[in-house]
Amino acid sequence: MSRGLARLTLISIGIAAAALSGACSATSIQPLNPLAGSVREQTAAFSVLYTFAGGTNGYVPVGGLVRDASGAFYGTTYFGGANQRGTVYKLTPAGSGFTQSILYSFAGGSDGAFPTGSLTIDRTGALYGTTLNGGSSQCEFGNGCGTVFRLTPSVNGYTESVLHRFSPNSGGYNPYAGVVVAKNGALYGTAAHGGLHLTGAYCNTSSSSSGCGVVYELAPSGSSYAYRVLYSFGKQQVGFQPVGGLTAGARGVLYGTAQDGGNFSGGAGTVFSLTPSGTKYRFAVLHFFKDTDGAFPQSTLVAGAGGTLFGTTAMGGRQACSGGCGTVFELLPAGSKYTLRTLHSFDGKDGSDPAAGVTLGTGGVLYGTAAGGGSLKCHGGKVAGCGVLFELVPSGKIYVEKTLYQFGNTTSGFYPSAGLIFAAGKVFGVAEFGGASPSTCVTSDRCGTVFAF
Repeated sequence: MSRGLARLTLISIGIAAAALSGACSATSIQPLNPLAGSVREQTAAFSVLYTFAGGTNGYVPVGGLVRDASGAFYGTTYFGGANQRGTVYKLTPAGSGFTQSILYSFAGGSDGAFPTGSLTIDRTGALYGTTLNGGSSQCEFGNGCGTVFRLTPSVNGYTESVLHRFSPNSGGYNPYAGVVVAKNGALYGTAAHGGLHLTGAYCNTSSSSSGCGVVYELAPSGSSYAYRVLYSFGKQQVGFQPVGGLTAGARGVLYGTAQDGGNFSGGAGTVFSLTPSGTKYRFAVLHFFKDTDGAFPQSTLVAGAGGTLFGTTAMGGRQACSGGCGTVFELLPAGSKYTLRTLHSFDGKDGSDPAAGVTLGTGGVLYGTAAGGGSLKCHGGKVAGCGVLFELVPSGKIYVEKTLYQFGNTTSGFYPSAGLIFAAGKVFGVAEFGGASPSTCVTSDRCGTVFAF
């Protein structure tokens, strides 16, 4: 039986939604049940760059960061803003710290609500992203089907424009991840639900006619964008529910993950490619996960040298956790096929649920976060296993894993469920909860942080 979106590593949204009085709730997501483990050595190299204050300032930053040439960071918060439906924010370097400004507050109507994915920035400074809900149509979860939006900079600030509003039909809906921008200006992304409902199709949704997710394109067409579905999931054997984003490779090939389905009993997910073929795209499965080598891939892949792909699975691998603690993997091209190699299998003590993926640093070092694991306590000291920051260093034919930092200190933040970026010799990321601000956000968990290592 498929486990579907229950393990989606927006681990805290379910907690936060329950505590947000008066706000429209998002897709129901179950929180992580972290595993306790032994304490690892901490390091002074970790620093908090910014703590969210809640309210109009925004809180629960589930989307990862992007950085421009000036050193400014951009990101999204799931809650907060003028309408409590999420924000797009900017952190501008100011002396030894950063100044935050809200570029846009979502209203929850046709402009979108609850952004979950990371932003993309183009050469003009325009920002592109998605919202999980909002838009002009109601979907099976009752809060709108989601949008793709653009924020265009000007002398007076940023102007938001909605490039596409998803609807409950064959076009797909609920985009958890952001978009990738091609050189020709086209946008590519995934939506976890919707699409053509194929005869005999199976996916774990509350509606048998909802479809199993899509890969889509938004191509510039005059002053607007033309939307089309490049692939509609619907067959258990090839995977379904693509919650991670896409990676653009050579010759326009797109790579992604489907967190469920495949040819393993119960469904453990797949890695897929879409190759341009005339005006269409040819779909292929590059790997079928089978639990022992990982399960439920939810991250955006990272392209390395020679066509190698790196990624993570939220579950599977070493069975120290229920269902496995997750893995880091690489896919090596071998002719027309790919061979998977597990670089690390987590055991809970060194992290669990590394669903956010990895980023490449200097010398081929991989950096990432696990949203759970470790043994430091959070939630007012009641829960152990609040996440870790890790690295994987190539050493001959293997990779050596090291825990760089354990989350759990309230002021530092905890639950780092978004991906990292590598810049200026450091890694930067966000933690959903925690921080030094008063406990004005979700119960006593505070509002989230932006950190550097």
